[in-house]
Amino acid sequence: MFGKMKYVRFVSEFGVDSIIIFSNLMNHAQTVRGIRHTEVISAGFVFFSEGAFICYGRSESLDVNSRTEDSDMLTKQMEVV
Repeated sequence: MFGKMKYVRFVSEFGVDSIIIFSNLMNHAQTVRGIRHTEVISAGFVFFSEGAFICYGRSESLDVNSRTEDSDMLTKQMEVV
């Protein structure tokens, strides 16, 4: 599907807890500047393996770590209904 990418989990201005994924060539901090959010919860890297998204690592530019539950949340978020 795709190789290693980056992700950010945040709470939107409307209180929605969401994750976005984007190219690993982009910077975490620069990417979230364009998103209306109230709080960055976690960030790091992500890849897809065996039907699930795996989140890991940390964002140096945002100074936040990934969280264990991010993988399950992103996998559920990306499910096709």
